[in-house]
Amino acid sequence: MLKKNKGQFLLAALSVAGIFACGRAVTRVAPPAPNHFPANCLAAGTPASGAPRDSIRVVADGPVSSQDAPVPRSGAERIAFGLAYETLVKVDCQGNLMPGLAASWRLGADAVEFVLRKDAHFWDGAPVVAADVKASWRLADSALAERTAIEGDTLVRIATNGQDPLPSVLAPVAAITKPAPDHGWPIGTGSRWLTNPVSGTDDAVLQPTTPGTAPRITFGPGTDDARDALESHADVVITRDRAALAFAATRRRFAILPMAWTEEYVLIAPDPVAVDRDDLVAAVRVDATAADHGGCPRTGSREAKLSGTHRVAYRRGDPTGEALAARLIGSGALGHGVFAVPLSPVEWERAVSQGSEWAVIAPRTAGAPCSPSWGAGTPLIAVRSSVVLDRSLLPVRLGGDGAPRLGDTRTAP
Repeated sequence: MLKKNKGQFLLAALSVAGIFACGRAVTRVAPPAPNHFPANCLAAGTPASGAPRDSIRVVADGPVSSQDAPVPRSGAERIAFGLAYETLVKVDCQGNLMPGLAASWRLGADAVEFVLRKDAHFWDGAPVVAADVKASWRLADSALAERTAIEGDTLVRIATNGQDPLPSVLAPVAAITKPAPDHGWPIGTGSRWLTNPVSGTDDAVLQPTTPGTAPRITFGPGTDDARDALESHADVVITRDRAALAFAATRRRFAILPMAWTEEYVLIAPDPVAVDRDDLVAAVRVDATAADHGGCPRTGSREAKLSGTHRVAYRRGDPTGEALAARLIGSGALGHGVFAVPLSPVEWERAVSQGSEWAVIAPRTAGAPCSPSWGAGTPLIAVRSSVVLDRSLLPVRLGGDGAPRLGDTRTAP
């Protein structure tokens, strides 16, 4: 079946190109093609004249929710969580391995060792020690915690056990956090901290941990048509809509920063299906490209729950899934007598976990390994969000997934 896994994310699927080294020696991981980011991971631009911005208003492509933290599920959360939460190490937009919460690392015979930054602190001012790292992983990734030993306050040692620990360490779920007393935002170690806004019209507010060092960033819900947000007074709009991006490209005020291909749509069906992926790209409204890997095999049997007409299901409220289903049926790729059906959230969870539909069209993390499934997975398209921002915010650094680190123009991550 198709499983949700908070530990699986774009970076978790990356492979190591080289070995760990002491200190800041460059180690590379292979970023998934076809992402093309600037070599210095800096979106260029002429700095705005006058005083630095003290606030930035972001129109988001989805909720920025404490229930998701620290694992992002939207472009807005990639921006917010990338500033608020830290893993031990991270990668820049070119795949270079960089210090995160750990200042240095080295490869041992049977383990990888990380040494924490001496100035590492949680948002509440408490210092971060090695025991906090293991405690965080016990809650988020018990398998990683079981492989972890600590020595003193700063040394974290992860046993390799014949497996590369880097994907697990890089995954957002491995960001070091501790529970908040009010059960709200998990307390992180990044340079910004998240809070709920006083007004009920916004989702979240990102504040600098040291006042005055960075602008306050407010995340608000999007509109049905992102072009409306672009014509308003928003500083940043996150969208996948091709029409909105084409509109922004005609306005000199805006710069468009595409993020990484972080999500793809797959068809889970009894057998692999031959599809024209370029045709599917043209059929959807979102910024998309053809998914080009080999797909996933069926790993288990399933009992057919339907007789007669075959149905291909998608989650209700997902216009991309709806458009893909319509095009697959219209092109005849699924054969004759197939029709599309939207499912409620409860019906959808049942369909992907139990195989109760003949076929489903589902989003999944781009590059994630195959998981047990009742049907064969045929890749369809990869999709991405783009950040449309006022040029006065340039230059701005890009994170490993292309998310701009708003309010931060330093060249080193």
